[in-house]
Amino acid sequence: MIQCRKGFSLIEMLIVCAIIAVLSLITVPAFLRYTANANLKSAVREVSSDILRQKEQAISRNLEQKIVFNTGSESYTLQEEIAGGGGWTNQQTKLLKSFGSNIDITGTTFGANTITFQTRGTASMGTLTLTNNRGSTATITINITGRTYVAYNMQ
Repeated sequence: MIQCRKGFSLIEMLIVCAIIAVLSLITVPAFLRYTANANLKSAVREVSSDILRQKEQAISRNLEQKIVFNTGSESYTLQEEIAGGGGWTNQQTKLLKSFGSNIDITGTTFGANTITFQTRGTASMGTLTLTNNRGSTATITINITGRTYVAYNMQ
């Protein structure tokens, strides 16, 4: 009489565990790379939208607007001209660490690391480069009309 055995043998369980381990070795690095690059793209979208917002504020309020990048603290500050030309007021400071601890400002070509928007919406031209810990870079280029272009180099 033949008996039916139910369940798995130890060998079968070890083979399944080995397959899961091999698949994990393949997928985890790819997932970490995807996450780091997605964080970089999110940071670039936020900076680009703040650039557009400052341009729109300059036109609608008829006051100059600035974005000042601080490479040491990996942050940037949105500023508005005080009516009557009495200086600048800080509206908000944003940290790039909110998109991941590995995003750095690696360079700007703006004078004094500052984008200035005139009341007609024109801007100081230049580029801003953000980098993550995988070596991926995103370069945001701003032309004189205040329009932004982004070029990615993903690793």
